[in-house]
Amino acid sequence: MTEVSESPLAALRNDGLCVLNAARPPARRTLVVAGLARSGTTMVAGALHHLGIDMMGGAAANAVYEDLELSRALEAGDTGPIRRLVAIRNAAGRPWGWKRPSSLGALGELERHFTNPRYVVVFRDMLAIATRNRVSMRANVVDNLAASYRQYGVLLEWVRQVRAPTMLVSYEKAMLDKAAFVSALATFAGADAAGCTQAVRFIRRDSPRYLRASRNWGGKGRLGRADCEAIAGWACWPDRGEAVDVRISVNGRTLATVTADLQRQDIRRRGLHASGNCGFLYRCGAGEVRAGDVVTARIAGDVIDLPGSGMKAGAAPPVGAKPRR
Repeated sequence: MTEVSESPLAALRNDGLCVLNAARPPARRTLVVAGLARSGTTMVAGALHHLGIDMMGGAAANAVYEDLELSRALEAGDTGPIRRLVAIRNAAGRPWGWKRPSSLGALGELERHFTNPRYVVVFRDMLAIATRNRVSMRANVVDNLAASYRQYGVLLEWVRQVRAPTMLVSYEKAMLDKAAFVSALATFAGADAAGCTQAVRFIRRDSPRYLRASRNWGGKGRLGRADCEAIAGWACWPDRGEAVDVRISVNGRTLATVTADLQRQDIRRRGLHASGNCGFLYRCGAGEVRAGDVVTARIAGDVIDLPGSGMKAGAAPPVGAKPRR
């Protein structure tokens, strides 16, 4: 039987990946994800998380896969807490990682804190970064392009000087062939290939969880209760003093619009609203909401539903039961 060889053109394919200073992963190592904000660092950090690399310092996964405790210490320059937190993570006995795009200019200084760092540096189309910042932060596109141009200069100067193993990643190419990217990332990170399938499934463009976390404007709140008796939650617009209106929909059709001005002491105590006058409640009429109906809530003028939306309505709570809010 004649063996079929790979196409001779395979060597000419561009996978958008490049490893500098290649070396086998040592037993003790730290994966550091670097890149501009909105350039795909969350995608890489999330993939590493699903490959078994602890990216959150042992905490539960957050929307941007960042070790927030360590990041705060690093950005404050508190050497004592930095050493303590790094020692705790090293003591766990398994590879761990860190990602924080805002620390781009301090990468050289931060390197001394990590054990055998291995860097994954993400590059993305600058216009895509600028338009994401326009959507998420209402930034000026042209000004953002100029800022990205300058920041890439800083990043590239650091890449020229770094001596540790460094994997350069094209975000666009990674999204076009997720399996190839994840396989290469697992090899570079020294991660178990068993997690590749889960990491590939994780990678998706514009996940709702990321979109919520990435914007610094818009309303906040939560749909906390949906049953045949009532629909309730809380909502506000952080930079506005007045109460907001909330549109409640059932199975995709608007049911009612209510004002979120009821007292919610629990929300005030948690520091989520200054006065706590941000609760909303709609008393359902007979037959308006049935068990299993899908309920959503959205602040008037916002573009996405409140967290908790999409819940299926339950039956009315038993008499005397304390309802969710």
